[in-house]
Amino acid sequence: TRLASCVGRVGASSRWHLLGARAALALARAEFGRAERLQGDAVELLEQIGHPAVHGASVSFRMLLGHHVGHSEDILDPEVWDFGTDPRWALGSRLFRAFVLVDCGRTQEAAVLYERCGAPQGWELPRLAVLPVWAVAARVAAALGATDDVRYLRDRLEPNDVLIVGPNP
Repeated sequence: TRLASCVGRVGASSRWHLLGARAALALARAEFGRAERLQGDAVELLEQIGHPAVHGASVSFRMLLGHHVGHSEDILDPEVWDFGTDPRWALGSRLFRAFVLVDCGRTQEAAVLYERCGAPQGWELPRLAVLPVWAVAARVAAALGATDDVRYLRDRLEPNDVLIVGPNP
């Protein structure tokens, strides 16, 4: 593709983005094995270049893949969700873990983590993370019966054609 031809001229970081985009597309097409291989390549590349996002990229993808094919046993281990002092993961470490807990039917534990996230109206998100974070939060809020949050998130997701599954408050 034209995008792939540009990657070689830009650098390793751009190759990671291409691999991640291809992995996300494979995931959306339910090509789970291909998605996992592509993301594995992306994470390996991040490790090679010493990129600080390697842990977050790995955990995020494992969370999404597990949502479709079942979560690995170790995904809820505390060290998986330890992002050190990286402030980009302050919200994600709680919200994404709550998402996995909801998938596993452990809603009481998920509720504790979700409450620690605070109201979605107050979240400060990087532009590229807004829709994915809102979609994950909507799934968690719906599973926990947090109808005000579902309503807030639905009102922001619907104009972007993002479908959420859960109660319709």
